[in-house]
Amino acid sequence: TQNIGFILGRGGYLYFKGTHLLRTSNAGVNWNTQVLDTSFELYDINFPTENIGYASGSKSLWFASRYHMVIYKTTDGGITWDSIQNQILLDARCIDFLNENTGYVGGQQNSRGKMYKTTDACASWNIIDTSFSNSVTHIYFLNAETGFAMDLSSRIYKTTNSGQNWVTVELYSDIGDYYINQLSFTDLSTGIGIGSKGLLMKTTNGGINWAKKTSGTDKFLWEIKFSGLNTGFAGGDYGTLLKTTNGGLNWELIQFNWEDDFSSIVSIDEQNWYMAVAHYGKIFKTTNTGLTWDTLHTNFAQVTRIDFINQDTGFGICKYIAFFKTTNGGNNWISYNNLNDGQNWSLDFVNENTGYAGGSHTHKTTNGGLNWDTISFGFPFYSADIQFLNVNTGFICGTTDYYNGYTGFVMKTTNGGFNWTATEFPNQPLEDLFFADENTGFVLYGNLLFRTTNGGVNWNQLRTCSNNYLTVSFFNNSLTGYIVGSGGTIIKTTNGGGEPIGIQPISEKITNHFVLQQNYPNPFNPSTKIKFSIPAISPPFNKGGWTKSGGLVTLKIYDILGREVTVLVNERLSPGTYEVDWNGSNFASGIYFYQLTINNEQFATRKMVLLK
Repeated sequence: TQNIGFILGRGGYLYFKGTHLLRTSNAGVNWNTQVLDTSFELYDINFPTENIGYASGSKSLWFASRYHMVIYKTTDGGITWDSIQNQILLDARCIDFLNENTGYVGGQQNSRGKMYKTTDACASWNIIDTSFSNSVTHIYFLNAETGFAMDLSSRIYKTTNSGQNWVTVELYSDIGDYYINQLSFTDLSTGIGIGSKGLLMKTTNGGINWAKKTSGTDKFLWEIKFSGLNTGFAGGDYGTLLKTTNGGLNWELIQFNWEDDFSSIVSIDEQNWYMAVAHYGKIFKTTNTGLTWDTLHTNFAQVTRIDFINQDTGFGICKYIAFFKTTNGGNNWISYNNLNDGQNWSLDFVNENTGYAGGSHTHKTTNGGLNWDTISFGFPFYSADIQFLNVNTGFICGTTDYYNGYTGFVMKTTNGGFNWTATEFPNQPLEDLFFADENTGFVLYGNLLFRTTNGGVNWNQLRTCSNNYLTVSFFNNSLTGYIVGSGGTIIKTTNGGGEPIGIQPISEKITNHFVLQQNYPNPFNPSTKIKFSIPAISPPFNKGGWTKSGGLVTLKIYDILGREVTVLVNERLSPGTYEVDWNGSNFASGIYFYQLTINNEQFATRKMVLLK
């Protein structure tokens, strides 16, 4: 159903092996552990009906350097799972069932790809006499006759006679050197595949031919800007500049010289744009939305950021020492070598006089960059990105140094930088920040995205639909935004990033102590509520008059034997009071414990009773 889902986790780090299968019955609000075992690994799960499901995997026979196939089955929608015995030596990586009786499992056997078929609900298996070139990683059947398989080398195979024979689908001429990760078909003709470097491919003739759709590059993208909802540019390494005029639906590649690594993009309006190159001091300028480009030479090396307040007046910084400005649209540049106390990576000017620069240190000018004052936060802080919404309200994201654990912070001021408040992101050195308005903002680290809707008081993690490294974001408004990153990644949202992962606060009233309240009702059947409070904390290095807010909070449930059965909360929370529900429908009656931690330190544990 719409509310039921599964997450299949595996081990594999150093010598640890194991499987962790979780199930949700309320659309991901809560997750319950259904299978937790370190003796084998499950790789795939498939439900032919609402209640009947199968999971496949393998157990390593280390003494023989082989694998024994593992099959689990559920008949109650994934609440309980039973092992089905077999004698197949197969490192089973994928499974697909047409109905409750007929299914296929694929994997690797003796360094070759192999596939088995059952027609009696796993009671017996017959090998399919086809030699796949590599381990079978994906199986997808459209009906009883037609199906597709994929191996570790991204080769696609097709059968039209229930798996008796398979033919190879030639793909290289269609998709090049991309790797395919997943296939899905809507009917006998139409299928979609996704893969490496942002690959999206489509077939409309049953897999005979495939059309490739990507952002237009596999290069690392560092910057993206839009003018209005439709026209935007994204820039990256090796002279890669992408342009869209339809809101990111299609991207045109504008190829510059390979040494032109784009570091910064500025939009004046839809016609006028400036693009800075990291090396050789070049800035490209267009007055016709990229139809033609003029090269402006600043004579500075390692330009990291530029910012224009109008078509004529602009500013720039270099990685070391140099700050420069223009008042005639880049025809001439004036240099002030007055940012010489470390690296410079971020820049934002509010008007022609007031601006901020960041990097190893944070600086402010009130005379157009002629002089800079250093802003001290009372502890070592690296400013990765700066954005001011007006002369008073601004935000800075960044991180502490190695000796302070690379902890991320969002700094906020409402009086032009005289005072700052800080929100901590433990173990997440933030790299990019963008506010669409005074309330709605986003910060990035790696492929983690966080959003605030109340001016930075609370932050919630969002899903990004990408495992690639994400570098920078741009939002047209609180709903429509773009993020770019490695492998030519460009992702777009039209709903403000979607629903947050985790819980919502019920009160922003700040308490003085950590509080974990007794669940209610207690005893309960099947649901109960747990309320807890997070106070504001003053850090030991607080010398700058700011306060540290909240931290990484976890709330976990354990059974009477001390085994973790589910995680209710695992996210960064600001000070306030929160409430979360736990549904024990899938658990046995008995005593359970719930434990609250913040920043990996245990603060409270309480007991509750599930009584059915």
